[in-house]
Amino acid sequence: MNTAIRIATIWGIPIRLHWTFVLVMGWLVYLGIPDWQYFRGERAFWMFLSVFVVFFCILLHELGHAFMAKRYGVQTLQIMLSPIGGQAVLERMPKQPRKELLVALAGPIVNLCLAIIATPLLYLIPTDKLARLPQFFANPYGNTFLRLDYDERFIIGFIVLNFLVAVFNLLPAFPLDGGRILRALLSLRMNKLGATRIATFLGQGFAGVIVIFSLSNYNWLMAVIGLFIFISASMEYRYVKLDSKLNSFSVRDILRARFTKIYLIDSLAEIIKNWKEGSEKNFLVFDHEQRLTGVLTSPVLMEHKDFPTTSSVEELTSLDYEGVEATDSLMTIIRMMQEKDYEILPVYENQELVGVVDWNDVEHFIRIQKEKLR
Repeated sequence: MNTAIRIATIWGIPIRLHWTFVLVMGWLVYLGIPDWQYFRGERAFWMFLSVFVVFFCILLHELGHAFMAKRYGVQTLQIMLSPIGGQAVLERMPKQPRKELLVALAGPIVNLCLAIIATPLLYLIPTDKLARLPQFFANPYGNTFLRLDYDERFIIGFIVLNFLVAVFNLLPAFPLDGGRILRALLSLRMNKLGATRIATFLGQGFAGVIVIFSLSNYNWLMAVIGLFIFISASMEYRYVKLDSKLNSFSVRDILRARFTKIYLIDSLAEIIKNWKEGSEKNFLVFDHEQRLTGVLTSPVLMEHKDFPTTSSVEELTSLDYEGVEATDSLMTIIRMMQEKDYEILPVYENQELVGVVDWNDVEHFIRIQKEKLR
């Protein structure tokens, strides 16, 4: 089941809204049940505007990460917005600790800039009202804040929100930005796996404190956030551990030396029959002189499996492939296949074709390595 809907695309990055956002709107409706005036007139306008601005600020935070990552050649696969925050899903983190540090800092800096830019708007609020704000922060459950007009509350809320988002994300708890900053700093002195282990341990400890404190105070939202931090820290550590393990392999460890060659003059019907019944799903295509001319991949065969048998293999052959060396790093090849959507690549050694790397084999190999890490 798709858990999110695509609401926009910015810089080529899909922006997705998690379905649980509906829960936020439901919660607002629940708050308004005792007083249906809650959803009428000026009060309703400022309430829904505030919800929109919260998510907009979170989006700008994640775009800050994406913008900085793009400067270092790292693409952002998507940005997910949910009631407990946002997440910019990067294809990978920069290898250099200094670059990872700047990518992690970019989000909180955006929120600090938003707060600073909005600060002059405080001059629009009467001085006597501003003077009562310390009373509100000392006693949030009092009614000092309610004496402000809606637009005045909005201005103060916007500034406070962005400061809080920046400060919260700078806490040294992995996978928050502060945890990533901590890992980047530790990576200057040790390997990334060791740095991630320390940052993960601190992040899980911090998350445990949040969950216990929140449950004792019946703050279910903060308890969910704490649980999310705990699980995310564990997942990130497993990912880095797998990444570190895969870096120890080369293409030679996964290449398939025996593979089926198909030719431009072959019967497409026969190829489709073998594709349906056999284990090989992607093929290298050769001419009558045994020269590699392209690739024929499973997605293409899937689209044309019902075409007449007179369809030409040459018409379906793609020139979108690259040759790789048997000595290349496996992790480098995996990232290249992910970024460029390659299904199969020819592997060479001493300028001689020695096998293929098929994405299906890559996925199987990764699953095996994950099982070994458990």
